[in-house]
Amino acid sequence: MVPQRPVLAYFDPFDVFSLLKRDLYDNLPLVNLHWNHPARPLRLIATLDVDIVEEKAKQALPPKHQLPGLSSTPYLKIIFIQCEDNDTYKASVRPIIREWLDNKVKYTRDPTEWIVVHYIPNGSKVFLGNRFTYGVFDKIKADFNNEQKIDRCIQLRQEYLSQIEYKEAWKELMSRVKDGVLYAFSQRIDLYQTEIVKLEAAKHILGWNFGKFFVMKEGLALSFERMNLFEDALAVYKELETLFDQMLEKKELTFFNSVGFDDIPVSSNKIQDLEKQRHDILSNDITLFDFQYYLFSRQAFLILCIAKVSSTSSITASKIGELYLQLRLFLTEMNVFLLSNQKPIQKVAEWSFGIVTEFEEAIRLVDNDCLMEVAEGWGELLLLKRDSLETLAASKGWHIDGIFTNVLLEHTLKSDYQISNTTLQSFLQTPGSFFAHYKQFTEEAYAQFDLTDRAETKDILSTQLALLNYQLENYAQAANLLENLPNSLNQQGWTLISTTLLEIYVKCLLKLDRDEDLFRSSLELLPHYLSLTKVEISELVATVERLSVKISHSVNLNNYFLVEISTQITNVSGSDLYRMNVTVRNQIPEEFSFDSAVLKLQNLNNSTNILSFSSDGFILHKSRSVVLKFTTNKFSSGEYRVFSLEFVKGKLIFSQNFIDSTPILISLFPTPQNFYSKFLVPKAVNLKERCIGLELTTGLQPVKKAVLRFKSFTVSLKLISMKATSTSELIPVSVAHGRPPIITVENVPASTSFQITVPYILEQDISSARLKAFIEYTNMNDEEFSYYVDQKISISLALSVSVQDFFRSSELFSKFTVSCGLEKDPVRILNANITGNTQSNIASPFHAEINDIAFPGGDVTYAFHIERNNKKPDINIELNIKYRRLKTECFMVVWKKIESILEGTEFEKFSILLYQYFCELSYNVIKYSYSGIVDLPSEFIHQLKPVDKFLSIDDRKALSDFLDSELKGHVFKCNLDDIENNGLISELIIPVSIPQAHFVFTVELVFPKNVDYFVGKPISATVNINSTQDWAPPPSECESELRSETFNYCMLSVQDSWTSSGKNKGRFSIPSNKAFSSNDSHYEFPLTLIPLKVGLLPAPKISIQVASQRLEELAPISVEIDYKNEYQTVLIVPEVNRVTLNF
Repeated sequence: MVPQRPVLAYFDPFDVFSLLKRDLYDNLPLVNLHWNHPARPLRLIATLDVDIVEEKAKQALPPKHQLPGLSSTPYLKIIFIQCEDNDTYKASVRPIIREWLDNKVKYTRDPTEWIVVHYIPNGSKVFLGNRFTYGVFDKIKADFNNEQKIDRCIQLRQEYLSQIEYKEAWKELMSRVKDGVLYAFSQRIDLYQTEIVKLEAAKHILGWNFGKFFVMKEGLALSFERMNLFEDALAVYKELETLFDQMLEKKELTFFNSVGFDDIPVSSNKIQDLEKQRHDILSNDITLFDFQYYLFSRQAFLILCIAKVSSTSSITASKIGELYLQLRLFLTEMNVFLLSNQKPIQKVAEWSFGIVTEFEEAIRLVDNDCLMEVAEGWGELLLLKRDSLETLAASKGWHIDGIFTNVLLEHTLKSDYQISNTTLQSFLQTPGSFFAHYKQFTEEAYAQFDLTDRAETKDILSTQLALLNYQLENYAQAANLLENLPNSLNQQGWTLISTTLLEIYVKCLLKLDRDEDLFRSSLELLPHYLSLTKVEISELVATVERLSVKISHSVNLNNYFLVEISTQITNVSGSDLYRMNVTVRNQIPEEFSFDSAVLKLQNLNNSTNILSFSSDGFILHKSRSVVLKFTTNKFSSGEYRVFSLEFVKGKLIFSQNFIDSTPILISLFPTPQNFYSKFLVPKAVNLKERCIGLELTTGLQPVKKAVLRFKSFTVSLKLISMKATSTSELIPVSVAHGRPPIITVENVPASTSFQITVPYILEQDISSARLKAFIEYTNMNDEEFSYYVDQKISISLALSVSVQDFFRSSELFSKFTVSCGLEKDPVRILNANITGNTQSNIASPFHAEINDIAFPGGDVTYAFHIERNNKKPDINIELNIKYRRLKTECFMVVWKKIESILEGTEFEKFSILLYQYFCELSYNVIKYSYSGIVDLPSEFIHQLKPVDKFLSIDDRKALSDFLDSELKGHVFKCNLDDIENNGLISELIIPVSIPQAHFVFTVELVFPKNVDYFVGKPISATVNINSTQDWAPPPSECESELRSETFNYCMLSVQDSWTSSGKNKGRFSIPSNKAFSSNDSHYEFPLTLIPLKVGLLPAPKISIQVASQRLEELAPISVEIDYKNEYQTVLIVPEVNRVTLNF
């Protein structure tokens, strides 16, 4: 079917049209028409085909009173005339034109435009006129161009002087034609619109004729269609559809004579017989089905027209997609409508199949490259065709078994129904042809949906194909389709369908002997045991049992079993094993046996630290709970979360990962009955070689052999494990090379504690370090265990010591200032002495046993007198300070009581945890320092946070109540004797180098004796300088060859107190035989001093500096000065005759 076209009618009384026909058709179709209606947007009509018809003189016109728009009438009428002189024109031609206008133009029911074409043949002697007399064409224009000032007359010649002149003439004619068509079109639109408004205004009047309104408004749509304004035409039909839907909803359908569909309707093209359908509608002689079919067909046709003339393929695809959608909705609604009105389902199915086929052929004529845009709609229509085929096949007893069937079983199928569609007849000749075409339609629909994002639809189609293949015993093809379908459908919520498909998939795999896929799918099907029979469950379990010994696979444990993990870890009595309990309930109503199980815990602070508990073979009885005991021979204290649980059966692993679920927190802590180890700083710290200690404590079992590896995880701390030593002479260590070195101890008795110390080097000053130790040990029964320590400890010193030295000729005074370390903890100093020097006499003004407390900001000072013997003193000595932190004393006072109340109770197993907690507790050491009483915070018992995380809620409450009852009102009084007996004294050994000086000068300013010193009077004094090299380093070869060393001396001014007369500076040399020898030298220099004021004036000082230059390879000369007069004053009095007394 082609769109309606505007009609151009011509009247040819002089047989001119045959001469112009070829030229006229060469200038068609009309192009670039611009319709600019005042009430509507500007429209561009790119091309417009027209139908040219001839009007006869005797042809009757339709009655004038007939409804406008009911049938097609010409938009433009043309009369062709030929006349050479005015007389002939007046006598015969003009009357013909006037008669034509009166009979054929003026009284038409629809607005029509007209044109007069005057034709001049070759050789014509037509008078063209001059300035005084009109020619023939002038007379024609004068007679017929008076109305509305529109030029409706045009002249054409058979020949022109040039091609340009020819084209201009025809261009003018076609322009007049376009203007005439557009003008008539505008007039008709206004006329129809006016009539429509009148009819619509009477809609609520009783007896209103919907058919008349429909035909009138459709006339408007047809006018748009004829002008290729398909979008506007479609909009009018949509308005009509909306009005019909409203009437349908209100059940105002009295103008339809019946439901219709007594016979299978003709095609949508034939139903668009406009004349018949419009007359039937106007006379209310149309069925409800035919009306809806006609209304849809008109809209579908216009959508196809829009698709054909669209300028881009994307618009074409969009319109085709729209048509597919409209067709699917129409067929769906019509199927429901017809079946609800008791129409035979086979007839409805056959009609639906024919409509889809018809549109399929129509759409093939439209060029379209955008497959994706139309794929979804076409896929839906293919499924409608397949549904029709399936419905008709059902009447023959042919069915697709399984789920997703589309046959409406509530409707009766007539077994004697005769199919009239030849295509359907060929499709349904045999069951094989039906199944083949069912499969073909399904695969074609799948291919369409594969271009879209309709994943769920593809799954359904794949399911239907798989079930068909299974029904036809094509097990391989069915298995390939079902491989991923059950999981996909299960994720979409189709659980029951997924289970059914999985069951069929397993049956296919059994037929195909594909053991690996069968094993995997059987395990996948087992959790759906509620949908299976007992026999099917037994067969699945037997399959799993058979294949688990040869095929590796892993499945999710919680799909089969319910587990409850106890958060308590207990130690196995008499062993260093730790145990956890897991309660397992078998949900499958069939017995399962396992070879082993593994429970893994992950450290919260170190994700790489995984602790594994294992259990030996066990049986899970059907629908019963079993408590499994998991043990581990590995220990690492800390907080853990359950990481995973695995049940092992041959090569099959049932696993459950707990990382993404709510954390199950578990704490592991050491008990006094088990092996225990921790890092600490040794009691004796020698700064010459600082060490880290690892304390090892055996539990109730002796250790036959232990192998240790130390590792520092602090970059700036380097362990020297090859120098590892034991603090116990009875437990020696052996060290072997390795990365890191391997430390071994053997035969450690039960309940024994000792330390292994390892020196370390600091590349930069740090206060703490993270260390790890890996310990593997065996007991006397050769049972193997491992212990892992990951600890951060403080390595900062409790004391800070500084020294200041004072030289004398034969003796040295060293003052050591002791203060608190970086942690600012008060420290009780118990002993301070210097050791390691046999060449000097060392004395101090205090006793060896002392009891001084260094507070933050309150330092303690100790001075030592070092006197040389005949030999030079040793360069290196050691300062040894024994001390105890006040915090440690407070802790020991408290711990002594707590240890006593824990002994023998059920809470003794928490003693190591409590020891660490009370050791780190903050105490009021200031009060303790002067009262000897330790105060515990009143709320400390209820705030055991470092301990709480290791305990269950019940243990936490019981321990808190126990400590509260035992410690409430207790006074913690310090007894230093008890503390000292516990061996808590720490020792700091500091290497100290005795300072060296090449020369020590004793300088004395000698004043005259038994004389008075008057202000302003000169005093003759003497500068005595004595030198010694007893504190000098040993001379090098170069220094031994020096002849002498030269020095400058100079008197230093004393703030306007003294001045000098004469020489107050000078130079002296020490000869080579005395330089760098142990011999002393003596020098005297005169010095005249003049006091400048009265009173006790401090004696002036004499400075001595090295004057000689040394070689670059020699160390600079160091000089120390001992001022004899440093604190001496001189009494200066005024002269007697100048004394002034003031009262």
